[in-house]
Amino acid sequence: MADKQRNAGSGLHNQVLTEVLKELRWRQSRLVSEITAYMGPGYISRSTVSEWVRKGRVPRDPLPTVVAHVLSNATGRKITVADVWGNASKESSLWVSADHSVNMSPDYQSVLALAEDWNIHTGKARNADCRKFMAVSRAKLTIPAWSFVKNLATEIPVELPVSTSLNGSMKVTSSMVSVLESTIKEIEILDDHEGGDSNNLRFLHSVFIVIAGYIKSNNFTDDRTRQRLLTAWAQLCRIGGFMAFDAGCHGYAQRLFHTGLQVAQNTGDRQLGAHILVHLSQQAVYRGYPKDAIQLAEAGMQAAKGTSLAVRALITWEYARAQAAMGNVYACHDAIEKARSFVGDPSMLGTRPPYLYWVNSEMMETNNGHSLLTLAQKSPSNTQRLVDEAEKLLTPHMTSGFRREFSRQVLLRGSWLARGYLWCGELEQAVKTGATLLDLIPSVRSHQAITVLRRLGSEIAQCRGAQRVPYVAEFSENLQRSLAAAAV
Repeated sequence: MADKQRNAGSGLHNQVLTEVLKELRWRQSRLVSEITAYMGPGYISRSTVSEWVRKGRVPRDPLPTVVAHVLSNATGRKITVADVWGNASKESSLWVSADHSVNMSPDYQSVLALAEDWNIHTGKARNADCRKFMAVSRAKLTIPAWSFVKNLATEIPVELPVSTSLNGSMKVTSSMVSVLESTIKEIEILDDHEGGDSNNLRFLHSVFIVIAGYIKSNNFTDDRTRQRLLTAWAQLCRIGGFMAFDAGCHGYAQRLFHTGLQVAQNTGDRQLGAHILVHLSQQAVYRGYPKDAIQLAEAGMQAAKGTSLAVRALITWEYARAQAAMGNVYACHDAIEKARSFVGDPSMLGTRPPYLYWVNSEMMETNNGHSLLTLAQKSPSNTQRLVDEAEKLLTPHMTSGFRREFSRQVLLRGSWLARGYLWCGELEQAVKTGATLLDLIPSVRSHQAITVLRRLGSEIAQCRGAQRVPYVAEFSENLQRSLAAAAV
């Protein structure tokens, strides 16, 4: 039996749940779809929700926590398990909000607390967290970003705690940190080529938790070694957060991003913090929260003031995409031109941080092309013109060395371009473009890219009479076969 009675035999309906759904103007089916986004398909049905509302049924753990979280996100205010279910249920210990215990405090003790939190909740295999993080939106997502910006402007004396490590525990040396830094660079290359999947994420987490343990132990040969390891950990948070986002694990991604922001804030690394905010904004666009994305990008631009041109270009690119997702034509184009001016500066390449080795004019134009395709979705009257502009920016990089070096990017951007052709009624061109991507599918393990490809296949199938055209039927068959083999 999946549920229990809130008040045994009372048959009372859930007044709180009824009122919140009415406030949100949600049908019960909408609540089902929102919960499904966290729990997966088939976990509950509309009749399940009806039982909660009409008969006061209380679902088993972790559903009370998930429902309270969904309603909190939607209303923008805290709604607890007790608010909805009274004393008949309690908060889940394993399903937590991505911002749980995140306070963006600038003191070093908060970093140690984060390291301890990750260590305590890591599973026995040390390659995954025992908790399920639920993604947040609105203020719960944007407040930490603005707190990061605010705290950067505050000069805070750092009092490093004395090591509390047991006698004989391992002391972290400069050479050990060098090995970890090299490993993190290789993990980023892995992400560039393959993207985020469960195996890559588990591998990353095993390295991540080792570093968290070293930071928690606070046993270093000198402060310089400590600072280098903190920076390495923040970088791994950024890479891991993006891989998790790419894999569709949005709550876990946000948790990693917020950890990285906390550490970057403590080390005063504006550039790295701004880069993390780029990814948070990008994720918000993907999840369908463009207003959040704009705020996150604006916070990133504030953080990036005075930093390298590459970082400023990166956050401006993302601001353009966020504005595109809102359908703001002028703001999108204006941001694209500003990003171009940053990248076009002769000093840009020589002042890039090492981890932004890929920021150049070629990558800029692919990002700009993606922004224009995002804008095309929101501007029906300008769709053809915007897709034509995007085609000019994206096509030159579909068959170049860029294709080998950044397979995931080519697969993602190419899928979007193929969809753009469909929006303009150019079925043949959509199929031709899609066909050039099929050979990349086996080597790319990106949930995000594969999702867009599946969307492309679905949109082609919906074109009237398309499957009776031989070349369309052949492409659709090959696409489905490749997607089935990808198993992402």
